[in-house]
Amino acid sequence: MSVDLPYLLNVVQEAASRAKQAFDKGSFAVQEKAKGDWASTADAEVEAFLKQALHELCPQAHFLGEEGGFSKAR
Repeated sequence: MSVDLPYLLNVVQEAASRAKQAFDKGSFAVQEKAKGDWASTADAEVEAFLKQALHELCPQAHFLGEEGGFSKAR
């Protein structure tokens, strides 16, 4: 399988941009998943973006994310 590195670079840059925008604007909520384990809505949104981008690149792939755990990339 060949990997489209320019596509991946764009995906990573877009994910970083989305996270930075959310944190710069303060446009996110934070919740405690477990004692001392926090997650923001920005975390979940960036993870969903990465999961979708992986699915577009490789539909049969699986995704392991900090917020959503292990699942089929979609």
